[in-house]
Amino acid sequence: MNMDKYSNVSDGTGEQSLEATSLKTLNMNIEKSADETKYSVDSFRLIDTASLETINYVNEGKDFELRVNSALQALDKLATLNVKTASSFNIKDLSTSGEAHLRNISEISLQGIIKSDDTTDSDVVLGNLGHNSSLHGINLTAKQLGVLSVGNVITNTQINARFNVNLEDIRDNATIGNIKSGNTVIIAKNFSKRLKCGQHRCRYYSYPKYR
Repeated sequence: MNMDKYSNVSDGTGEQSLEATSLKTLNMNIEKSADETKYSVDSFRLIDTASLETINYVNEGKDFELRVNSALQALDKLATLNVKTASSFNIKDLSTSGEAHLRNISEISLQGIIKSDDTTDSDVVLGNLGHNSSLHGINLTAKQLGVLSVGNVITNTQINARFNVNLEDIRDNATIGNIKSGNTVIIAKNFSKRLKCGQHRCRYYSYPKYR
């Protein structure tokens, strides 16, 4: 799915949406607008993508919101989320008005873009991740973002399912909600501000020392 620099895409009532019950991989590419006063891509809706396992998302343009009528209907099988973005990105569940709960996610890769003035507009907000009966852990990698916000994280403690986090060059605050997992390992490199988990600062491996 390519949205070129002359595209106008904005989800109002679901008329700009995707219904594809057998789709397993969704590739979304959004080019930088040729003229932001005329052409804008800001939101798109997934209505019935119950078989969707992988999202590969690249956005060179402005802030974008991926929307679902219900995460249970559209994203229940989503296992892999790859994001490269020059602006903000989030997945909104319209049934709850909150960020979508990615129940079966296992791999998340988030890549921002540093501008020529050494700043970034690449902010990412995700909802809750995992559930307590999952048969796998969750790996989260994030690089060169501004703000990173993640909801609560749950993995199956009975099988010691891990939550692995690798953060590099996060320019603003990073927040992860309450974590309940078999084992959690957080590694942070070139971390500018603070990392908060639940109501507390996270303990994490940092270069050159553990913090």
